[in-house]
Amino acid sequence: MTIQPLDAPVDVAPEPPYFPVGIFKLATLSIASFGLYLIYWFYQHWKREYARTGDSLNPVARAIFSPIFAYSLFSRVKAQLVGDEHEDLSSPGLLAAAYFVLIAAGRLPDPWWLLAFLAFLPLLPVQFAINRLNRRCAPGAPHNAHFTKSNIALIVLGTLAIGLVLLGLFLPVPPASEAGQLPVAT
Repeated sequence: MTIQPLDAPVDVAPEPPYFPVGIFKLATLSIASFGLYLIYWFYQHWKREYARTGDSLNPVARAIFSPIFAYSLFSRVKAQLVGDEHEDLSSPGLLAAAYFVLIAAGRLPDPWWLLAFLAFLPLLPVQFAINRLNRRCAPGAPHNAHFTKSNIALIVLGTLAIGLVLLGLFLPVPPASEAGQLPVAT
């Protein structure tokens, strides 16, 4: 499989090659959605990669199994940055490994599973490079940095849910007799 760099003139590509999203928006929606936004993020990138290259890949499966396919996507983005004097995606393997470890952290015991909320961090340099690539290839395309009404609703609900999770996680557990349970006779 050979991936060709995007060398099209600026006025030919009205649609950005990859999913545009602001860095702050990516981080905020990732946390507020308990990481579900990351599946959407990967889906959008794989869908555009499929349309751009015509490779036989399944965007839905690659999004769901994103920890396995992250390296492939990051490498494809890096290949598109060839010749960019500001190329800053130096280690797709390290970023993919960090993403995998942070996603796997969700299986750790309390409170260490909270590290999984940081799974968006390795995606930030990738999205930063993608945004720069999108501006180069489709300068007039929207940047998708503003929050929509549905984004705000997700943030509000997610913040409430995170607050409840943290409250339940860090509040002391009352003894069984104080919790309304009858003492067990021995």
